[in-house]
Amino acid sequence: MTRPTGDHVERFLGITDPRTGRDLTVTAIPDNDRRVIDLAVQMLNDRGVDTTNLALPTSIDPVPAGVRNRAKWIRDDEAARALVAAERPLAPLPAGTRLTEFLDEPDDPVIMLIARHWPAHGRVLLYAQRKSGKTTLVANLLRSLADGDPFLGDYEVTPPGGRIILLDDELSPRQQRQWLRDAGITNTNRITLYSLRGRVATLNLLDDRTRAAWATRLRDDGASVVILDCLRPALDALGLSEDKDAGRFLVAFDALLAEAGATEGLIVHHAGHGNERARGDSRLMDWPDALWKLAAEKTDDPFARRYFSAFGRDVAEPERRLDYDPTSRRLTIGGGSRGEGELTESCALILEAIDTAGTLLSSRSIDTAAYKLGQDRGLNITQRRIREAREHLTVTGRLDRQPGPHRSHLYSLITDEQEDSSAPTNT
Repeated sequence: MTRPTGDHVERFLGITDPRTGRDLTVTAIPDNDRRVIDLAVQMLNDRGVDTTNLALPTSIDPVPAGVRNRAKWIRDDEAARALVAAERPLAPLPAGTRLTEFLDEPDDPVIMLIARHWPAHGRVLLYAQRKSGKTTLVANLLRSLADGDPFLGDYEVTPPGGRIILLDDELSPRQQRQWLRDAGITNTNRITLYSLRGRVATLNLLDDRTRAAWATRLRDDGASVVILDCLRPALDALGLSEDKDAGRFLVAFDALLAEAGATEGLIVHHAGHGNERARGDSRLMDWPDALWKLAAEKTDDPFARRYFSAFGRDVAEPERRLDYDPTSRRLTIGGGSRGEGELTESCALILEAIDTAGTLLSSRSIDTAAYKLGQDRGLNITQRRIREAREHLTVTGRLDRQPGPHRSHLYSLITDEQEDSSAPTNT
């Protein structure tokens, strides 16, 4: 049989071959239905089939059979999902409260679980760079919650009334045991640890039965605070996308806390977007009452300074440097922000560069020499920060600036004698 020329598509004819019982499929021009039917009749005649009394269609279905079969599968799947959903018991609706009655209810006397950082009944998201000290910070947090020690040595803690639950899916039991021993927690019975490494799939909070089992376990343990360290393995175990599905897990985590009777929750997550925000779904930034950020001065240096900040509802703590005691693994607030630390280091480099030169230096010479000193010592100092430090030293009276050739400026150190002579005298 000769096939038509031009753009050909495969079309389902809807005529059954009497000899085989199979539907006929022919190749034809899409907009020439009569030609398709004629070709089918010719095909049957060539096979010795009598087509005299054959009922022929007057038009051709433009939708390929495969597409129709796929559409039927989708409709069947949707119908099956609707049937399963209808078989589930309807969840009880929450009770409404008149505003008058709501406002008359007494407030919880505890306003903050951790002063200026964690509101009572609040959710916290701790996000941090890779290998920046998340586990150490969590161990310090556990000690403060269990023993009532000031968090980071500076912030008052109201210990929760119930159990503190740690769901850890990153460290092995041996590693976790060593870190928590070093943390020096006194009231160890106030903490229940679940080591989920290798068993993260058991934390399938999206499944109602599994979540109910976890809620029963935590409620029977008297859980008040639930900490998940960390989010990504839990998402991976459930086949959830960090970019699109994290919100689904957060909703399920909230449901777990409510069903277990826990009042506070914290989730640890990795940083993204240049290490300045949580990685993945934007819902991660909207969900918590407080965002905690742990950052390292240099991402590839295990000995680099760490900085901590907090922001959220009734929470606004600027970035401050953390000091670390390697013996006890204790973290304490030790200084200012990364910007303040870089400014202090840049000022020291400039003063050293001018003192080493022993003569007047131009701004360009100072910036070049100070920047080189910083690079030689492995400091993460930018040229912009050097320029800011030079201006800071000039304004605060540490550097003397005088006109130089070709409209330039020359700088020198101001000695103690110069400072004394320039100081005002009482008359």
